[in-house]
Amino acid sequence: MTSSEFESVKGDFEDATSPVRLLLATDAASEGINMQQECRWVTHYDIPWSPSKLQQRNGRVSRHGQMRDVYIHYFRCDEEEDMDFLFRVAEKVEQVRQDLGSVERIFEAAIQRHFQGIKTSIADVSLFVDEEVKNSQQENELGQSTGSDIEDLTQRATELLQSTDHRLGISSQALVDVLTAAITVEGAGALEKIDARPGFYRLRPPPRWEGLAKQSLTVGSKTDRMEIVFDASLVEQEKNGRRIMRLAKHQCLMRLGHPIMRQAMATLCRQLHDPTSRQPIFRWSVSAMQGSGFEALLIFHHTLTAINQLREPLHDEVKATVFRIEGDKLVPVDAAFQDRVVHAELYPVKAADRREDWVKIMRAHWYNHSNALKSYSKAQQTAWHEEFEKRAALVLKREVDETKASYTPRGPE
Repeated sequence: MTSSEFESVKGDFEDATSPVRLLLATDAASEGINMQQECRWVTHYDIPWSPSKLQQRNGRVSRHGQMRDVYIHYFRCDEEEDMDFLFRVAEKVEQVRQDLGSVERIFEAAIQRHFQGIKTSIADVSLFVDEEVKNSQQENELGQSTGSDIEDLTQRATELLQSTDHRLGISSQALVDVLTAAITVEGAGALEKIDARPGFYRLRPPPRWEGLAKQSLTVGSKTDRMEIVFDASLVEQEKNGRRIMRLAKHQCLMRLGHPIMRQAMATLCRQLHDPTSRQPIFRWSVSAMQGSGFEALLIFHHTLTAINQLREPLHDEVKATVFRIEGDKLVPVDAAFQDRVVHAELYPVKAADRREDWVKIMRAHWYNHSNALKSYSKAQQTAWHEEFEKRAALVLKREVDETKASYTPRGPE
């Protein structure tokens, strides 16, 4: 079977509207494909010697996003000792699948001994496995957590993600704007809205992106481009009283880490340092904001980088600081007002004469403003560096103290 035929069969099986409801496969289907959306029954024609191989097969169906009970079946023969032994091993593997990494060597050793003629009872194997699982780090960590604990941790993680998106200004519309701006800079291509489907797009890539788009946005073996969606809520479905994301095979949720978005950001970063190009990106722009209470504000976006003594970057963070413009002076605003301004919706200045007046004012004062911003950025970088040094020193001291304590000789008992 060719790769295109494989993709076609896989796509039909994963399509709920397709008549293909049974998939017969070799171990070629044990890795690299996800079938949890439409499949929940797995029957093993054989039982592999390797427990990890067994779990890889089951993992195609029993994985994140599966909303129904999964049923695994194995052929068993009580009259054949080897088959019965492997069946009981498979049962035990399923019981401890969350801790399989810590006990796999026990299973493999037992299987090897069995087929070398050194018989080991399944009861002994179970005893060794249960003891290893009991002492495993994962069991110690998860075994102490109740259902409410896990639910609370999930809620906190969700809130942290949402607050991070809010702080960094990451939104579906922001991603659309970034991609659209990068396509404009490229001078060809388009992000086209799909008629009667708000929030869904199709990419007509610039020539330089054609290969990348073919790799990451092609539906199976066809040349059709995927539907692109930036808002995950548009592809959510109600399942058993819970909202879950369900992407169709011809859809792609576009996030910052997608190759196309990374290409778009690389295009914009390159253009930022080439203002003489065909589609220049200026380092400042003039916009309007409703209800600020001030005639003029400046939002300064700058990058802070933490570097170690080997000149290696440890952490990068983009900061946004808001200043009131008072002639040649820039005056910082309070934190609450700054947060409101940074996340406020900005509008283009529609009146051409008004826009040109502000451009002239900014150009007249930009020399002084730019020097003030450079000094501010340098001071922030220095303060950030000192803060990281303090934290590193505290961590180093704690680790040294702990190491010394571990070597402290014990007195006689």
